[in-house]
Amino acid sequence: MEKVLNAICKVAGIFASILLAIMTCLVFANVLTRYVIHYAIPWSEEISRFLQVWIVFIGGALVYREDGHMGLDILVNVLPKQVRRFLALVVDLGVLYISIMMCQGGWKLTKSQLNWHAPASGISYSWLYVVIVISQVMMIIFCGTKIYYHLKSLIKNDDYPKKEGTAV
Repeated sequence: MEKVLNAICKVAGIFASILLAIMTCLVFANVLTRYVIHYAIPWSEEISRFLQVWIVFIGGALVYREDGHMGLDILVNVLPKQVRRFLALVVDLGVLYISIMMCQGGWKLTKSQLNWHAPASGISYSWLYVVIVISQVMMIIFCGTKIYYHLKSLIKNDDYPKKEGTAV
């Protein structure tokens, strides 16, 4: 299972990197044409915004997998280990619930935007919003594995494999 999750992360990370490279080239080309030949590429800014949204959502899911989101854990760190494990389970159950709600809402939003098109590029806004569904499916998968490991650590009273610097 861990190999599958690592493969998902690797593919998503490469995809986000490619999107970032494309976005950087578009912004650079737009700045260059604007100041050198006094012509702005009309669709460049719009596509760059779309790419940025995709990068943020995919990156958010990847950072969640690596326990990289910032958190206030001053209180959590002074609690007994078993209580910390339970709180981590509660937090991840909350994340799972929110991810499911966002996935459903993202799907409704994606379907509702099928006939709306961006003015400069003509791309359907549904392409912008489908990343909500994709990223939240990733979050649900990652969250499910975290919940499994939290339950396992609570039952066995043992630490599950974790990265340095995490609270549990």
